[in-house]
Amino acid sequence: MSALIKVQDAASFLASLDQAKSFLAACSSYDDAKQVRDKAHALLAWTRAHGDARDLGRHAGALEVRALRRMGELAPPKLEPEDPRPGGGRVGSSVEPTYRTPAQKRLLHVARAVAAISTKVFEAEMARAEKPGARPPAVKALLRDDRV
Repeated sequence: MSALIKVQDAASFLASLDQAKSFLAACSSYDDAKQVRDKAHALLAWTRAHGDARDLGRHAGALEVRALRRMGELAPPKLEPEDPRPGGGRVGSSVEPTYRTPAQKRLLHVARAVAAISTKVFEAEMARAEKPGARPPAVKALLRDDRV
């Protein structure tokens, strides 16, 4: 993934996007999918910096959301504490030893939430967002209570 093309114009952007899509399809771990999500996020930032690249931003945003969903599918299962204290312990709290920072924990939580969305709802939202002139898909819109 680190060998992705540096984006300098629309052509290199599309080449980088296609390469990231194929890498996402082949991902077998949470960290691999996170690399694709991070690259898609960077591509989306590039399109925002180049105001004439709205269609490219829509594609990058869709890739970012699909990568987030893949991260949730590949995320390690929540672990329960081994020895909860009766009555006063933190029963039900999850232990995520690999992802320690609050930002990493939040990203993991959001990825799991996006992965929990039904495929029908997810694909319908992605199809709407990929239409010409549409805005990039927003995770907030996907996670609204009435859509899940």
